[in-house]
Amino acid sequence: MYLLGNRTNTRWYVTGAIAIVTVLSSVVLAPHSQAAGSRAVIFLVDTSGSMAGTKLGQAKSALNASVNALSQADVAGLQNFGGNCGDGGTLQVPPSSTNRTELHEAIDGLSASGGTPTTDALELAAANFPSAATEKILVLVSDGESTCGDPCPTAKQLHDQLGISFTAYTVGFQTSGQAETELSCIADATGGKYFAATDTEGIRNAINAALGSTPVACPALGQSISATLRKYGVYPDPEAMKPYMIEYGNLPLTFTSVELSPGASCSVQSNNGSLPVNLVFGAPPLGFAVTIGTSTTQAKLDFFRAPSSEVPSVACNFAELKASSGLDSVPTPAVFGGVDKCFLNAARATAGGVVVRWTIPGFTEEWKDPTSTVHKYVFTTRSMEFYVDLTTLLNSTSVASVPFADLVDLVENYIHVTLVNNLPHLMSIAAVQDPPAHLTVQDPLGRTIGFSRGSQSYAGTGYVEQGNHSAAWIVNPAPGRYVVTASGQPRSSFQTEFSVSQLLGHGDLPLTSTVAWSSRLSNRGTATRSFTVPKVSSTPTLRLRVAGCSPSQGIVVKKANATVTYSLRGSTFPLGVREIRWNFGDQKQAVGLTAKHKFRVSGRYLGSVTVIDQAGQSTTVNLPTIVVRAHHSLTPKSPQRPTLPAGKATR
Repeated sequence: MYLLGNRTNTRWYVTGAIAIVTVLSSVVLAPHSQAAGSRAVIFLVDTSGSMAGTKLGQAKSALNASVNALSQADVAGLQNFGGNCGDGGTLQVPPSSTNRTELHEAIDGLSASGGTPTTDALELAAANFPSAATEKILVLVSDGESTCGDPCPTAKQLHDQLGISFTAYTVGFQTSGQAETELSCIADATGGKYFAATDTEGIRNAINAALGSTPVACPALGQSISATLRKYGVYPDPEAMKPYMIEYGNLPLTFTSVELSPGASCSVQSNNGSLPVNLVFGAPPLGFAVTIGTSTTQAKLDFFRAPSSEVPSVACNFAELKASSGLDSVPTPAVFGGVDKCFLNAARATAGGVVVRWTIPGFTEEWKDPTSTVHKYVFTTRSMEFYVDLTTLLNSTSVASVPFADLVDLVENYIHVTLVNNLPHLMSIAAVQDPPAHLTVQDPLGRTIGFSRGSQSYAGTGYVEQGNHSAAWIVNPAPGRYVVTASGQPRSSFQTEFSVSQLLGHGDLPLTSTVAWSSRLSNRGTATRSFTVPKVSSTPTLRLRVAGCSPSQGIVVKKANATVTYSLRGSTFPLGVREIRWNFGDQKQAVGLTAKHKFRVSGRYLGSVTVIDQAGQSTTVNLPTIVVRAHHSLTPKSPQRPTLPAGKATR
């Protein structure tokens, strides 16, 4: 849960000192498959009978992940082999830079049978490389020795024919003895390297290392790692830093490697974590904290090699997000400058770098009276999706040299701190802090909380005393007048601060309003003062603008085929926006904060615009009447009766 958004400065830190000296080499890639300087890769997969069952399944998973790790500029193809001598196999997918879907489908469709004619497969694969490619890389995955002669002399011959541009990397899958000797020889003869692998992760890491495209050392499917969201706090009023701070407590998380998301080279999912939310009154070491709620969600991290079609090219604009009170789901992201589905730390991905996508289904917020298990307030936020460029985050340090668990921990805490500092408020809190007297607060409905025999706690309220401090708070307070009574030693001095933080639907009101009250208790040991929580409507305030509209008449006169521009810019949406839909009155519709429409036929059109907020409530207002005139008429002519032939009559 990210409650406070009125801090513009972002603080974050890297825990521990990480010395990173490894730098991955990279290849400058041309944008088209046949362009000079392009890199062509052929995956040559052994599908002989010995690969049947679990082994082929593991190889498929690794190959799919390696395809996702390819650059968009990489030219790649797939060939499999398994049969009799003289049969070099089948080129399932010809090399191309635009065939990723076909590669995945072909990999998933592989089946195993027959022998292992490795020599013939090498010859066919070499012939399938695009002639224009200046770098030809063969990735051979096999589990056994050739059944049709020694392939090593053939590999040497092919390298002599194709030159230094041809390199074979071999992956021995659960191999030993003669099989390892042959595969090592093929790699050595072509200037490549042999990798031994025993599982999916081993094959994937071997292929990615061979291609220089290892984005991250992703754990094996089902393997888990740990990360911790560290305690972090923010003040509603960053200038005054009082009267309280909202603090998010430590949250241990477990991330598990899961099936890859489309285009991702690694995907991990967290457990459902409940983040404690505390109100901290007073400054350390005299301050004290009270847990007033929890926020539960589940995060997923997807890692992509850039460039990728799954990654946007827009930086987040939190200033516009705050101004719109949570405007988020209208399907025109360019209008809002990237409210979500955007980069938190860059304008776009670093070419050849690694991007992390952070996705959650939404936060389940639970606010409750800490002294009761009955009084609580629960709601769920919308889903969120943000991106982080790891190259920027690590200050150009090699991503591959950072342990994966450290990367996950780093990314989670960076996102956590950034969102805490930038996302808008979700609801409102009224807080009263008082040293050293007792407090009683009466709300506009006559209910009281605090130090009083007649006080009662209700949903979203709480009261606590610790040391010489007492504090009361009300989550989602009703609008109206609140009466605060301080009590204690007669004639003793005290100081009380009232704070109303509008965490949702603040509209034009200040985010935080604080009033200080310093005085002495009366001879009876009491003092009373009130403060007001302003009324904030959850109904959107729509500021409709139509180009060319006459404010007095509400009528726009246009010629046929003229374009009319509509806008809701400057409107307030307290509960956020799920959808804005325009109905132009001619059976045509559009969505978005703004809309343009061309009326092609003369007539009078009465349209409307409907806003659906995140709570599912809809608000509809009529649009100004659009009069489209034909020729020189200012208003459309009345429909005329048809002229009938002589002798005919109407009924």
